[in-house]
Amino acid sequence: MLHLLMRAVGALPLPVLHGLGVLLGWMVYAASPAYRRHLRENLAQAGIQDARVRRATIAAAGKAVMELPVIWFRPRAELMRRVHRLDGEALIDAARAEGKGIVFL
Repeated sequence: MLHLLMRAVGALPLPVLHGLGVLLGWMVYAASPAYRRHLRENLAQAGIQDARVRRATIAAAGKAVMELPVIWFRPRAELMRRVHRLDGEALIDAARAEGKGIVFL
């Protein structure tokens, strides 16, 4: 059942998913004191005190979560059309040659 739901979500247009993601990010931020604390601590450790950056980070985290069904369930050819630049291809080739695992998102 969850698989079907994720597949259906992944079929939605990206702007819709981004809108839902912003909402999701703020819901999690509002509902989780631990998440709020960790986010503020991490931003402070990075030297970021700007509330605008914090708000953008909350929204971006939710958007990233909502993009996962797109990455997992849309056809590879469609995803590859969205790739505009690939940095570090030599690192990928070296890791493959050494038999190391690689995680791509």
